[in-house]
Amino acid sequence: MAKFGYADPGRSGSGDFNKAIRRFQKYFHLKMTGQLDAETQTEMLKPRCGNPDEVDDTGRSGPQAFTTGSKWSKTSLTYRFLRDSEDVSSSVMKATFTKAFAYWSAVTPLRFREVTSGRSDFTISVNGDNVNGQPGIDLLAVAVHEIGHAIGLHHSNVRGSIMWPSYNGYDPNLKLHSDDISGAQSLYGRNTSRNTRSNTGRNIGRISGGGSSCADKNTNCSSWRSSGYCRGRFAMYMKENCPKSCRHC
Repeated sequence: MAKFGYADPGRSGSGDFNKAIRRFQKYFHLKMTGQLDAETQTEMLKPRCGNPDEVDDTGRSGPQAFTTGSKWSKTSLTYRFLRDSEDVSSSVMKATFTKAFAYWSAVTPLRFREVTSGRSDFTISVNGDNVNGQPGIDLLAVAVHEIGHAIGLHHSNVRGSIMWPSYNGYDPNLKLHSDDISGAQSLYGRNTSRNTRSNTGRNIGRISGGGSSCADKNTNCSSWRSSGYCRGRFAMYMKENCPKSCRHC
């Protein structure tokens, strides 16, 4: 209870414990019994993010249930992989994180670029996760969630949102909830640089005009094409950033 923000570690006693349980139950939309009942225990035992929850005792919920922290003062951010995972190949991990970053760049002005040496804004290390429907935790879902934290979002108490504290389970059609998008855009504004389709299915922005040369903007474009990213939800992103590999010119 103290680790995840529901109890004051400096206080103890049954009264404080019951209060912490009620705060947990309120956040997770459970019946507020103040007791460690079966429903509460089931929720507590689910896999979850290690970050604490931003508990709001006013009971705020609905369209703006997201909470935010500090934001980046720039919109062009770099990331570097700290080490390879024993459970996920380097190529799968890089492709998955590229896809995860694209969820957030589709709805905000944020842009993410991998670097292989020197300083970076983010460092990424993956341990013990399996991918896309295999036993374990879906790496894509976890990556999108943790990137949300990295850009300044705290947990949300909107069930079904990417920033919900507990693992939602594998979803082959993973998408941002409107609450996730509202939270990110409250920090950085909307993506207005190109016409793309967000993961809520809404068109946003416009394609930037001008006659750019037919050249890929990322060295990973060839592998992304092999993974099928030239079509589907990231087609517009690939059209802009990997026009040569996706044969748009």
